[in-house]
Amino acid sequence: MKILKGTAILTAAAVILGGAAFCGLPAVTGADLTVNAAQPLTLNKTQMSMGKGEGYQLKANQNVKWRTSAPKILKVDQNGNVTAIDNGIAWITGRTDDGTEKSCKITVKNEPSKITISKSSWTMGTGESFTLSASVPDGSAAAVRTYRTSNSSVIKMTKTDWTGAFTAVNPGVAWVTVRAYNGVESSCKITVKDEPSKVSLSKSSVTLGLGEEFTLTSSVPAGTAAGVRTYSSDNTNAVTVKEVSGKGMLKASGKGTANVKVKIYNGKEAGCRVTVKNAPTSVNISKKSLVMSVGDTYTLSASLPEGEGCAKRTFRTSNSNIIKMTKTDWTGSFKAVSPGVAWVTVRTYNGKEANCKISVVTDEWKQVYQDIIDNMVKTDKVFDSGHTSYLLHDMDNDGIPELFISSTKNTNASYKTRTFNRIYTCVNEKAVLLHDTSDIAECGICQDKPYVVLQGFVQVHATTVMQKKGIQLNTVFSAYDTDGNYSKITGEKPVYSINNKTCSKSSYNYRIKTYLDMKKWYPTVDGSPVSTPIKFSKVR
Repeated sequence: MKILKGTAILTAAAVILGGAAFCGLPAVTGADLTVNAAQPLTLNKTQMSMGKGEGYQLKANQNVKWRTSAPKILKVDQNGNVTAIDNGIAWITGRTDDGTEKSCKITVKNEPSKITISKSSWTMGTGESFTLSASVPDGSAAAVRTYRTSNSSVIKMTKTDWTGAFTAVNPGVAWVTVRAYNGVESSCKITVKDEPSKVSLSKSSVTLGLGEEFTLTSSVPAGTAAGVRTYSSDNTNAVTVKEVSGKGMLKASGKGTANVKVKIYNGKEAGCRVTVKNAPTSVNISKKSLVMSVGDTYTLSASLPEGEGCAKRTFRTSNSNIIKMTKTDWTGSFKAVSPGVAWVTVRTYNGKEANCKISVVTDEWKQVYQDIIDNMVKTDKVFDSGHTSYLLHDMDNDGIPELFISSTKNTNASYKTRTFNRIYTCVNEKAVLLHDTSDIAECGICQDKPYVVLQGFVQVHATTVMQKKGIQLNTVFSAYDTDGNYSKITGEKPVYSINNKTCSKSSYNYRIKTYLDMKKWYPTVDGSPVSTPIKFSKVR
């Protein structure tokens, strides 16, 4: 019969021998006899670091005799009290009477010159729990780190060894201090406020583009607090979220929708509906050009093509001495601070950009142009059409904007508008007419050069590009063709001409497309035409 090493518990008072009771005790069956094997030998630590001069008590779950592998590094008494003597590595071993052993590997480092608590300050709500930790400089160690509170009526400690766990019990201020074995200390200021009745998110819904990152912030009512805020997403295939410094950092990982929630310690929560669309392929800015006076303010917005998303739209100025940004996120608000030309640019998270040219000018042109408008309203029947718009644009960046007056019955001004056009400039507080189209034409302005393009489509298709030099518009490119109503009416073969020289149709189309596409054009009617004259304080 094999006997296992361990302990035995007899639940009866005798052992059965041949069915009779020995020593006069009642007979029992084998089911009444249980044997418990001894628990394996364990130590409270299997490896650790200590600072030079530090003491620590190792404990075993059985009676053991202790010894050290390196007395010059570590010493130990028979109660398991270990003392770190010098830097190095050694093993403290506990041995039972039957020879079973367990060891703890101990690394001795320098005594810490300081200890740093994980937070210097923390705000939390009544009833909330939190845990602080601490660190010491590289190359040093402290196995014993003891935490205490300065005011137990505000903060109740629930764990004081190695980490400091505590619960906020009443509003107020208290300090939680960690102390190392050699007396160095570090403290965290704990402010306890009332328990919050709700939690709110900075957005209730948001649309992101694929791959975009976005930050949700959360808040609780004034006078309350919640130190820990947990964020979650119900569809991580579309949106992932992680908590960073109390904020929810979102990432759009796939097209779709997700509900992102924040939850605080007392169960209160709030949600944000997140929609993920395709990444932007382009971005449009609400104005391509603006003329402003010093002190004027304006706000630009941006839009995306259908089916695309972008929550973060950042605006910037090319020259803060001319244009000072006052809001740069989602919309771009700014103020004109000095004369000159600057660009305001909107940028999406994936680098798509659009620009608005801002001309900050003097005021000498204002009354001159207003007089033109007022006189034309009274005398010129072109204004009877009911669709007239004005645009100010500084073509040559001389600080004096040109005035473009366009009148049309076509209200679609998305790219070019069929218009009656007049172009003025101002010289010595007098108006100079640069151009007047007596026929219906389309007029566009070059975004970054002093060019204007005129195109007519009545009988002959005509395109003329003119450059402003001083107070004149000089033709730099011209083209026309009769491949339209003119050929249909006369029956003649269409003619194609570039700069007054005839050419083939393919060459004609290529030259026009190449010349016009290399410049960034936008219409002189910047938005839908209006039915009544606009004061120049509102003309942009």
